[in-house]
Amino acid sequence: MRDAGLIKVGGTSLSQNEQVSLVARIMDDDARRRYVVVSAPGDKTRENRVTQRLVSLAGYRGKENEEEHQPLVDRIIDFIVSKYEGIYPGKAGIVGDRVREQFKESTLPAGAYVAALKAVGEELQGKLLADALGFQFIDTRDLLLLTDDYDNAQVLPETSARIQPLRGREGRFVFSGFYGATKDGRIATFSYGGSNKSASVLARELDVAFLDNFSDNSIRAAHPDIVPDAKIIAEMTYQELRDLSYTGFSIFHPEATAPLIGTGITLHVRRTEDYPAPGTLVRGERVSKPAYPIIGIAYKPEFCALSVQKMGLNDQEGVLYAMLGVFHKAGIPIEFTATGIDDISIIFEQKYARERVNALQQELYASVNGQGADVALAENLGCIAVAGKGLQRSRRVSADIETVFADNSIEVIADSKGVSKRCFMYAVDMQEGPKAVNALYDRFIR
Repeated sequence: MRDAGLIKVGGTSLSQNEQVSLVARIMDDDARRRYVVVSAPGDKTRENRVTQRLVSLAGYRGKENEEEHQPLVDRIIDFIVSKYEGIYPGKAGIVGDRVREQFKESTLPAGAYVAALKAVGEELQGKLLADALGFQFIDTRDLLLLTDDYDNAQVLPETSARIQPLRGREGRFVFSGFYGATKDGRIATFSYGGSNKSASVLARELDVAFLDNFSDNSIRAAHPDIVPDAKIIAEMTYQELRDLSYTGFSIFHPEATAPLIGTGITLHVRRTEDYPAPGTLVRGERVSKPAYPIIGIAYKPEFCALSVQKMGLNDQEGVLYAMLGVFHKAGIPIEFTATGIDDISIIFEQKYARERVNALQQELYASVNGQGADVALAENLGCIAVAGKGLQRSRRVSADIETVFADNSIEVIADSKGVSKRCFMYAVDMQEGPKAVNALYDRFIR
């Protein structure tokens, strides 16, 4: 009978010495907590996070006039060393030696080099925390077998056989998050926030009963920067968390829910500073209230849309496949598509369009056999995700959402609901995004 538990902690929640004592207390409060997954030390200022500093450090690899750049290199390494020294006093030498060792590595190709240097943040956090707690450290390069997409790796099936033997092993363990190794032994990392994904994969394969994910923030029904008094969500499903994480909810990595679906593992997302107060329980299923079909509203700015209009477009066989192939070839993920008669729009993050929009327009034009087609750009959009299992059963909610937009003079540029009606997506003018979120929150959640 499984009864073990795993906690994930790190980032700003493990960036000061007193927080080590809190982690020790959390583990001691429940003997079932046997596993800890860590991420690198964070900071409220993005550029002061250890991972960001390591990425900056990687930029000085092999630069000409190395002596000229050495003071800048030393400054970055000194900052990283001081960060760890503030958490684990007396360990400056260990940290400095390890960072310099990895920085000087000269045989790896560029992508693998950056991944290996980034991973040092989690590796050091894991080793030093394990030493402070008296736990055993396990380096996840020996457990997580990943694809060779070095900064956005995916977990390979062989990972399961590597982790499961640990189930019967006695003791308490600290795992490094965020990275694993490819088949040729090189380090690869997940995308940013990927320690959550590491924790979910390990929780599944270790067959734990629960996963406590400690974060700097609570999961709220809307981002507090937009709705300051947004309430904490007490209970939600994995699907609802996935839907909200995909667009705008930065607390949980969007790919971290998938490993837990169907496992029966209860995920408890908690604000570290509020411990032992409860946070948000995430389970496979929940009972929803008909009066509250929407559980949360996520918002993310900086999107754009490329729309193709052409007479007879819908009659062309494979037209959507051809259009999406343009984005696949360019390595651009899409947010959603919206279609009408002879009109197809593709919504994606605006950062991918910069300096490439003309090429994308030309390739889309060619993908629909050109002549008579109009390829137009709509820029500076915001994407709103409205999620809740109650959407599937409510006949009026879609119309009510449209009414909220109309009553507040908010134009919907594009939308997508999907046949399952699990999550509704809306693209609006970016300047209208916060207003739209507040209006929806007031109507459906407040």
